[in-house]
Amino acid sequence: MLKGFSIVLWDEGTVMGRVFMRTPELVEALKSHMRFTHNRPGGRRLQMRLASLQGLKLPGIDLREAILSGADLSHTVFTEASFDQADLYGADFSSADLRMAKFCRADIRGAVFRGASMSGADLTGADLRPGAYADSGLKLIGAQKTARHRSRTSKLRMEIGATVFESADLEGVNFDDTDLFRCDMSNANLTEADFSGSRIQKAKFANANLTGADFAGAQLEGVDLRGALLAGVSFRNTQLVDVQLPADVGSLEDEVRDQLSQHQLWLGTFGKKGKRADFAKKDLSGLDLRGTNLTGADFTGARLNSTLLDDAVLDFAVLRHADMCFASLARAQLDGVFMPGAVMRMVDLRDAKFGRTRLYRHNLNQRPGKPWPAQLQGADLKGADIRHAKFDGTVLADTNFLGTQVNAARFTRCQMGKTVGSLLKRRGAEVVAPAFI
Repeated sequence: MLKGFSIVLWDEGTVMGRVFMRTPELVEALKSHMRFTHNRPGGRRLQMRLASLQGLKLPGIDLREAILSGADLSHTVFTEASFDQADLYGADFSSADLRMAKFCRADIRGAVFRGASMSGADLTGADLRPGAYADSGLKLIGAQKTARHRSRTSKLRMEIGATVFESADLEGVNFDDTDLFRCDMSNANLTEADFSGSRIQKAKFANANLTGADFAGAQLEGVDLRGALLAGVSFRNTQLVDVQLPADVGSLEDEVRDQLSQHQLWLGTFGKKGKRADFAKKDLSGLDLRGTNLTGADFTGARLNSTLLDDAVLDFAVLRHADMCFASLARAQLDGVFMPGAVMRMVDLRDAKFGRTRLYRHNLNQRPGKPWPAQLQGADLKGADIRHAKFDGTVLADTNFLGTQVNAARFTRCQMGKTVGSLLKRRGAEVVAPAFI
């Protein structure tokens, strides 16, 4: 189970920075920690500050009260493990398998759980306040630091902050009576999650799946719920102060409203119920769809003239040959969108995001598939406003940027012609590592 990994084990009071390439030393350290947690002779708390533990597999392990601050635990397997009261300050659990793991009263300030699988995990009473990195807190200074250590500390110093659960699978997770301050749960799967009695301030739940979640008796202040799926959510006795809610579609025509309702159900149940919205060749001009989650909806050949789609989620949506002239999509999310030949003259795309994303991102039991880029080949952006928009890996072959406002827009690894790349740079855009075609 532990064969073939490499870790860095930090041990206070001795020579630090020993690198263990085999398992015996780790096994002995874990046994010593088990004796510590059970108050047996010879026990010693596990201390692996800033350890590199990528890919480690220890399902069911008891790491209560362990010190793993700043550790790299990405792509690890800790199913049904216990991290109760552990020091996980600034730790990186990206893409880890943490299903049914326990983090009760653990210090996870500034920890990163981006893309982790955490269904059924228990975070009751965990400390999720923003962190502020300081070397002195880790007691690793001067010559005791290896090059890897210095690199890790430099990264932490730049990135430490609020706890991140972006795109994580948190189905059925227990946040009962927990303080969540500035946490980022954007795009996370939080179906049936328990937030009852919690205090949630300035947290991001944008585009999250909160189907069936329980916020009974919770306090929400300054929370962003735009684009979130809220079917079956309990807000019984919940205090809502300055909360940004998803769009209200109640004023739309019956056919459109019914399709949107079925689409939200389809998204919230991962296709098991409801039906994908099909607006192909429909006239949706002038409708107010701001903040609506339209992931995967079909708008092939649709008319969206002057339609309001600010803050909307259009990931994987099909907008091929759609007419979007004068539409407003400020801050919209369009990762993996398919819109070749779309007409977007004079459209407002300020701060919009055209990135790459993967299918099945919430289910680690399925292959996630290759990253799916946004595709705008042949799209007409004449006179559009795309200032501060972000394009990552986007296909921009034959895209018309005539008269487009591109100041401070960022194009990273995008497929484009050399002439277009030079034009965008001259107009104030940032073009990084283009793939010229």
